[in-house]
Amino acid sequence: MVRFDVTGDDLAARFDARLPSGSYGLLLGIVLCIPLTVAVLSAIEAQSPLGQAPPTVILTINGQSQQSVYGDYSWRGVIADAFQFVAPRSPLLAAAHFSATLNLHTRLGPPSEASCALRRVTPDRCAVGDGPSFSCWRPVHDWNTKIDCPALDGSSPAELDFQVPPGRYVLSVKTWWNNVGGTTQEFSIFVSSNETMEPTR
Repeated sequence: MVRFDVTGDDLAARFDARLPSGSYGLLLGIVLCIPLTVAVLSAIEAQSPLGQAPPTVILTINGQSQQSVYGDYSWRGVIADAFQFVAPRSPLLAAAHFSATLNLHTRLGPPSEASCALRRVTPDRCAVGDGPSFSCWRPVHDWNTKIDCPALDGSSPAELDFQVPPGRYVLSVKTWWNNVGGTTQEFSIFVSSNETMEPTR
């Protein structure tokens, strides 16, 4: 067995001999640049067309427009689910027989697949906590009609036509973009009698 006794001074001297002059400053600069590079790449990623969350869609009724709220999504490996209907707090106002325009055009273009359904709902406590811009709902179980929308291809705004009893409704829109992910997005609608368009509390 051969033993070599090398002191700390010897090691430092050998290390210094292998590094050219000014290399320590270069190494320090590289180390300091790593966090900055990560921050810059994260900012670029957040602003990219794919982004960190799915694009939202727009519903218009009688000239009123509303941006959807996520109910759930699976997007680029990230999964989120409210496990209940989550819709904008301020509803779109509609008569018992109403038409709506669903615009599926987004920063990614139209989704690869899309479908929607209208459900009558009643207020529910938000499991994720109340927010200033959304409220939570659950289906009205004694109203056994779920109205499915016609087939959606996303190539142009979809015209939807409904005739339903007065009450609060959520329009749930499922969207999917190939190789990226999908989401359920929801809209809030208050359907009144023909005499009034004011939502009840």
